[in-house]
Amino acid sequence: MSETRTLIGKVVKILPARQVSETFKVRDIWIEEPADNPDYNQVVKVQFTQDKCGLLDQYQIGQEVMINFNITGRRSSQVGPTTENIYTNIQGWRIGATASKPVPQQEAAPAAPLPF
Repeated sequence: MSETRTLIGKVVKILPARQVSETFKVRDIWIEEPADNPDYNQVVKVQFTQDKCGLLDQYQIGQEVMINFNITGRRSSQVGPTTENIYTNIQGWRIGATASKPVPQQEAAPAAPLPF
């Protein structure tokens, strides 16, 4: 089993849910992941499905979030020398807001001297 993957960044876009079939719906969110040099920031599309689509309702453009996700992949149904392909998807399953500013740490009280 693979470890939990996490993406932290700012919301760029939240798309409406799409009904792909009678029983399957998806909703995409775009996240900008910061790099050391802002010219190299990455924008990643994360897909939420079914009942997870509603998780995106409480988030807004510009908000910093953390998303837990799985990477999924499948081969295309068309197989041949020029048509074979693999589709890869980042499948979100949990999202939460992050603190926009770091929480200040409280100084620890000095330790009492040890009795000897």
